Amino acid sequence: MTEIQVGSWREEANAASVQLAISKLKTNPELAIDQLTSLAESGSVKSMLYLADALARGSVVKIDFRRARFWYKKIGERGIIFSDHMAGSMSVKLQELEQARVDFWRCASAGFLPSIYRKGYMLSVGYGGNKDLAEARDFWKTAANRGHYGAGLYYAQLLRKGKFGIENVIPGIYLSFRWRIRFFVAIIASRGRLVSHWDDRYIL
Repeated sequence: MTEIQVGSWREEANAASVQLAISKLKTNPELAIDQLTSLAESGSVKSMLYLADALARGSVVKIDFRRARFWYKKIGERGIIFSDHMAGSMSVKLQELEQARVDFWRCASAGFLPSIYRKGYMLSVGYGGNKDLAEARDFWKTAANRGHYGAGLYYAQLLRKGKFGIENVIPGIYLSFRWRIRFFVAIIASRGRLVSHWDDRYIL
């Protein structure tokens, strides 16, 4: 499991100021958000990221998905695919599903694994547009072949439920079992650390 990193401290002109603002998120979140906003407006990518994450998670300040999406989009303008994907996640939270499709589709086309999984899910239920189980299956299979637990489980579920023929039920049962085993092995390997196969911050 690899955590996705955004930006480099070496590229931060005001790295010390950014780190100081970040350190205040728990002790003085309102001041931290003001300082991060100012730094983000000056072009600090790390500030954009911490600001967007804080607004998206709501752990230290009130959740604001729209502002979070704005800053994720700003990072995305730097060519960082992960951030465009997170903008899509914010659009889902805002129930702006057509916009979410635009973001996930673009990132999936660039080969970003969580977006491929999300694209499959949106196609499977028809969020923001057409419903197409065959396409959903193909995208989940692609993501599963690259090791995505959620995609593997959903792909196996489609087969297990006979969505693509009775002949695929047994293979679907086998795949469901295999993916569950892989997931629990990953939890054990992480020594009790929670491993979420739907967490957008991780490529699995």
